[in-house]
Amino acid sequence: MKTAISRRVCCILMIAAVFCSGVFAFLWNQERKDHGDLESLCVSCAYRAFDRFSELREGKSDFNYRYGVAEMTAFYNVYMKLTVETTGSTDANCVYLNQLLGNLMYQPELTAQQVNELIAISFMLSEDIYDESAYQRVFSLHNELTR
Repeated sequence: MKTAISRRVCCILMIAAVFCSGVFAFLWNQERKDHGDLESLCVSCAYRAFDRFSELREGKSDFNYRYGVAEMTAFYNVYMKLTVETTGSTDANCVYLNQLLGNLMYQPELTAQQVNELIAISFMLSEDIYDESAYQRVFSLHNELTR
């Protein structure tokens, strides 16, 4: 009698474990596909860059340029992680951002003159991180700075 009951209990527990494993796998996969946290982090970085470059234009502090570049670098890192996780590879926008960041870091005297363009780009990216016109402006600004 005890063995029949223990077999039933084991069978029920095994079915429950398989069901729970299936639910866990489904929820894990759904969470892995949800990139809202990365997208909101990108928006936040772009907005902070916009804020720093705006303060630079107002002449508050030259450190705002460095902070703005740091925020754009953070945006780039998160955006690259986002595109790698969603598509499996980086896209051309990552290349454009990387090239512009090189200019921002190694030629600050040239890029500080383009603060209005940096403000426009960071504002556009804070509104929509996938805005293709913003990435076209990134590419144009990089080309202008490498002449």
